[in-house]
Amino acid sequence: MTGSAASGTDMGSLLGQMNMTTIMISLLAGLIGSAYLMYGKKTGNLKMALTGIALCVVPYFISNAIALVVSCIAMAAVPFI
Repeated sequence: MTGSAASGTDMGSLLGQMNMTTIMISLLAGLIGSAYLMYGKKTGNLKMALTGIALCVVPYFISNAIALVVSCIAMAAVPFI
């Protein structure tokens, strides 16, 4: 079968234009975001919890690796400023 239909093993259609570097950065940001969210819920720190949610969600919208790293580092620093 030829054409633009995605086959069952075509991961490009599921991940969009993300490459392995961007996926790994997104996983790391999600891990840090999850930790921020759990810590924020445990201590009642709303700023930390919201930053955790942002770190988990934002990588879905940024596909450039450099922009993703810069934005995630900036967001990770927000609770400490």
